[in-house]
Amino acid sequence: MSRYIQGNLAEKSTSSTQRVTVRETKKVIVKNKQLPVGEKLLYLMLVLICVLIASGIVGRYTSIYQLNSSIKETKTEIAKVQADNDASKQEIEKLKDPERLEALAKQKGLKPADDAQVRQVVPGTGQTAGGKDNSVATGR
Repeated sequence: MSRYIQGNLAEKSTSSTQRVTVRETKKVIVKNKQLPVGEKLLYLMLVLICVLIASGIVGRYTSIYQLNSSIKETKTEIAKVQADNDASKQEIEKLKDPERLEALAKQKGLKPADDAQVRQVVPGTGQTAGGKDNSVATGR
């Protein structure tokens, strides 16, 4: 008997049962073998050596940084001391000025020495060059 679809139009007859082919696939699960103990220890030692080397490098860099900062502080201290020294030298030059010393001596009541007041003392003898005993020259 032929089948009628959509009215009276004839359709070729096909087999009533369609075969569906299904392929079954199996999943293969591969279990990884564990690493041997010796290899684990080798990796652990390698990691420890890397950590020690890295910490050594970091330690060196920190000591270098500390040295550089102390050098910088020392240089600033040296610059300050040099500036103080320069200021002190200028002050000394001002105090050594002969005009200032002369004005200060006149203010204190001092006057220049006459030729009669100046005597030469011979070293080691304690006597004046003229042979006279001078109590001022010998300090008596």
